[in-house]
Amino acid sequence: MARLIYEEKKSKYADLLQRNFLQSYMVYVLENVQPFFNQVTSGYSRRQNLYHSFISLLYTYCRQHHDIGFYADKLCITTRYLYDITFEYSLNLSPKQLIDKQLILEIKTLLHFLELTITEIAFQLNLPDQSYLCRYFKRHTGISPTEYRNQIKND
Repeated sequence: MARLIYEEKKSKYADLLQRNFLQSYMVYVLENVQPFFNQVTSGYSRRQNLYHSFISLLYTYCRQHHDIGFYADKLCITTRYLYDITFEYSLNLSPKQLIDKQLILEIKTLLHFLELTITEIAFQLNLPDQSYLCRYFKRHTGISPTEYRNQIKND
């Protein structure tokens, strides 16, 4: 099925088919490896569990919440403790750096949808406006969202 969907490039629904197949496959994998992860995570310390919970919250809420305080409140810990945990378990990255990395990934993903304007993307990601998104993206990637889209079109 994957080969069939991948090879079907002329269909106007090829991207949607590929995305749906990938989502279905990921759900299948999750269902089959969940018992293994439950065994592994039972041996984690409280700090490790908090770090993994932070990462999970980040994937869930990154589009709407970009401040460290939100995640610390969700975990019922202080922002300082969250900083200590993330610094320890994420190769010396702060919570803000992790939030920024995830937000940039979200922006890049949405930029692949060429029908979305920069303003619409900013709205979806709970950013003040398109100029803020452009400055934020350029500061973190070195190129503007438009330049990134042009690279996508040329690939």
